[in-house]
Amino acid sequence: MSDKVPRKFYEPFKASTRIHEVDKEIQIEATFQWYQPAHAHRVMFGLIQKKGFLDSDTDYLAIG
Repeated sequence: MSDKVPRKFYEPFKASTRIHEVDKEIQIEATFQWYQPAHAHRVMFGLIQKKGFLDSDTDYLAIG
């Protein structure tokens, strides 16, 4: 009996690894697509607050 493992044995694992890497890239892209507008809104409201356009209160959105 040989201790060598045939290449056919590894082929499904290689495909699985590639699928996992693509899935990881998709998750990163989805996270970025959510984060980008959220960050833009935060910056926009921060500038609006700083100018005093929110009830003339520069701490209008302050937490606590």
